[in-house]
Amino acid sequence: MTVIVKGMKMPVTCTLCDLAHAMKTSDGTAKLACAVVGKWQDNYTKRPSWCPLKEFDEKDEANLSFQNWELEEAGQFKIGDRIYSLLCKRNMSQRELAKATNITAASISRYIGNQRVPSATMIIKIADALGVTCDYLLGLSDKEG
Repeated sequence: MTVIVKGMKMPVTCTLCDLAHAMKTSDGTAKLACAVVGKWQDNYTKRPSWCPLKEFDEKDEANLSFQNWELEEAGQFKIGDRIYSLLCKRNMSQRELAKATNITAASISRYIGNQRVPSATMIIKIADALGVTCDYLLGLSDKEG
């Protein structure tokens, strides 16, 4: 993972980093930890090798493609994210979806939280109840109906 923070100067050590915070360890001591990766550094004399910050020049900024992030992130939606999005669009509750599909509310909640993936028969029921195709629900198509 790489983190790019515009306008932030590259820190020499964790003690100078804006992303560092105090973290209590299991032995009761407090150490500086990185807010991004959750690791701490015992030796604060240099930047650790696992540091997620990436150093780059102004000319490198032109090579970054921020325009396609939204499309890439949309492609990373999981089925639970799509179900939740469709529920919001249709102003429908999880409980209403559970009743319409004859699936328990707990299962619907787990699907939306991406804790469990629904079986094929459940996907068909959910797609029908939400008025979309199975392909759309699975992220294989951009067309809802």
